[in-house]
Amino acid sequence: MASVDFRGTGVVYQAPDLGTVISSRVLSAVHGIQSAFDEAMSYCRYHPSKGYWWHFKDHEEREKAKPKTKKKEEPSSLFQRHRVDTLLLDLRSKFPPTFYQPKPGEKPIPVEVKKEPEPPAETVKQEEREQATKSSAPAPPNKPPPEKRARLQ
Repeated sequence: MASVDFRGTGVVYQAPDLGTVISSRVLSAVHGIQSAFDEAMSYCRYHPSKGYWWHFKDHEEREKAKPKTKKKEEPSSLFQRHRVDTLLLDLRSKFPPTFYQPKPGEKPIPVEVKKEPEPPAETVKQEEREQATKSSAPAPPNKPPPEKRARLQ
């Protein structure tokens, strides 16, 4: 039904139906919620190893204002140093150096390596049998490294 204007201009206005009014109100409310959600999503960050976290620009300004102090980490742990030392000693005993250089820049001097003649295989087997009968559990030549512990962070 049309409304009549009594001002004398002759313009007639039609009132919107109830569905249009509700649709307009819902759309304006949902638009506000959607824009707030989009802004919140712009601050959300994700990394597969770290997971989700919030990243705000004001935190960046605070971090820039603070002087950064870098933590100096040791290049190796005690376990690693002990293990590498053990391995190097083992390799040095298996493969002794063939040259010796007294001072940097001088000519290396060859080292004479005295090789002991290997005993016949039969005598070696007999010695191994005698050692096995003397001690039931022979001690390992080198002490194994201590067990590695998980670092707590």
